[in-house]
Amino acid sequence: MTAWTDYVKEFAKKHNTTYGCALSMPECSAGYKAMKGVKPKKAPKIKAMKASEMMPKPKSRKPLSASQTATLRKLKASMLGKGLHEDSGSDDGLVGGLL
Repeated sequence: MTAWTDYVKEFAKKHNTTYGCALSMPECSAGYKAMKGVKPKKAPKIKAMKASEMMPKPKSRKPLSASQTATLRKLKASMLGKGLHEDSGSDDGLVGGLL
C-alpha cells in the first residue's frame, strides 16, 4: 500500500466513514498535505473585466449585392401588390427594415 491509501484508511476509521467517502472529503486531502508538508496551491488571479469586454461584439453584416437588393425590391413590390402593406404592423425583419 502507499502512504496515501494508508492515510485515507486511517482517516476513514477515525471519522467513522467508508474509504470512498473519505476520499471525497476535502479535509482528508488537506490533512494528508499538512502531514506531508505540501503547501496548498494559490488561487489563480482573476482579472477584473469591464462590462464592455463581457458582451460579445456584434457581427457586422456585409453590404447587399446589387442582385440581392433587386430581389428584395421585387419581393417587397409583390407583397405590397397582394395587399400586404408596410404599415400593417407585421415586421418580419426581411424586407421592411432593409429597403
